[in-house]
Amino acid sequence: MEIKTLATVALMMISGLLFGRLCKFIKLPNVTGYLIAGLVFGPSLFNIVDQNMIDEFAIISDIALSFIAFSVGCDFSLDYFKKVGSAPIIVAIFEAMGAVILLTVTLIICKVDLKLSILLGAIAAATAPAQTIMVINQYKAKGPLVDLLLPIVALDDAVGLVVFAVSFGIAKALNTNSFDIISIVVDPLFEIVCSLVLGAFGGWVLTKLETLFNSNTNRLNMTIALVFLVSALAMAEFKIGPVTIGFSSLLTCMMLGTLFCNLCPLSGEIMEKSDRWTSPLFAAFFVISGAGLDLGVFKDGMIERYNCGNFADEAQNKAYIRDNILMRHETLPMGEFAIGTNTTAYRMAKEYQIGAKLPILIAEKTGPHFAVGDTCYSHAEDTAVYNPNGKEIIARDNEKSLLRKEDMSKAYFNCHTDITIPYDELGAITVIRPDGSTVDIIRDGLFRVEGAEELNEPLLK
Repeated sequence: MEIKTLATVALMMISGLLFGRLCKFIKLPNVTGYLIAGLVFGPSLFNIVDQNMIDEFAIISDIALSFIAFSVGCDFSLDYFKKVGSAPIIVAIFEAMGAVILLTVTLIICKVDLKLSILLGAIAAATAPAQTIMVINQYKAKGPLVDLLLPIVALDDAVGLVVFAVSFGIAKALNTNSFDIISIVVDPLFEIVCSLVLGAFGGWVLTKLETLFNSNTNRLNMTIALVFLVSALAMAEFKIGPVTIGFSSLLTCMMLGTLFCNLCPLSGEIMEKSDRWTSPLFAAFFVISGAGLDLGVFKDGMIERYNCGNFADEAQNKAYIRDNILMRHETLPMGEFAIGTNTTAYRMAKEYQIGAKLPILIAEKTGPHFAVGDTCYSHAEDTAVYNPNGKEIIARDNEKSLLRKEDMSKAYFNCHTDITIPYDELGAITVIRPDGSTVDIIRDGLFRVEGAEELNEPLLK
């Protein structure tokens, strides 16, 4: 496994460099070539780098993003702000909020669901500092525009983190019809403050430690070690009463770089050496990012391609899925995804080999499952459906159900297939937070969420 992993990393980096060279001939940045290389070798095309490998390489992406944020923070020197004034801050706030408001209002006008409009609008505030830095470094761009651009890109992300956290709380409140001031205001505020404090403390510690060495090589090693350490600490999360204390890794590392460049007189020399060290890391990061772009499987909400591993012959595999999952349809929409928690029933079904005999209402509760085809409440967009307790089940329109007004056959397929994933065949189900950090719900066949230990008892027997 180690041989395959190392060989794959080497192949990805070599292919990234070669595609980057090709892009240079047509006057495109190297980063474009890195992304294309990942796309070619990823699941979208040749699948040399499959999804499991991409998940294994997630640590590379985390490290790369930490160093990108640290590098951006190192541009926030007091001398710089004395020279340019408050212009980057004003531009970043107005530009980010302008994008948020414009997209949110546009989506609402286009009759997109209000909660989804708010979330998508919040995402519009974020920018891509990694690509920006790579392009600037490649072309050795200098001047007033570059001086203004770098802090704006960084500040956009900081604004984006705040806006998304607040927007997520608002969307959640709209969904549950309950206004929670803690999740909407307090938690995001604590996340920002804690991230800045942790980053500032790390920058002060790093500056003090650098004075212990006379060699720039040793100072560089210490810098790398501190970025690793602060990134790891920023992944922690804990509760104090009703308040969740978390950190943004990007904001923390950005603050680490800001304090370091302002306090350490040797920061310029160290960062020059750091840029050389991180160059291959950034290249690997973009190739991995490109590999993660799976352009197949689902397109416009519909199944585009499919396969399984039941038979040696690929044609047999496709026929099996078409007959048993797609129910003779050539394509189906993605219905829904859920995580059942009846692990006792799962264990019983596996132990006595009666999984196929379980009724659907029990089977879908035995583990993670996704559905293809119509949702459970097809046709309910126009006809109210109620639970036994009298509460209405709200069926939300999507791009497919809306087609019922033109042609009913385009909106509904009269097919709903639940596919339950066995725990022992499952790698991981992971939640990605707004700041890019992750929390495992299930990993290696067991629940990893605090408080879910009881669910694992049947799985461990």
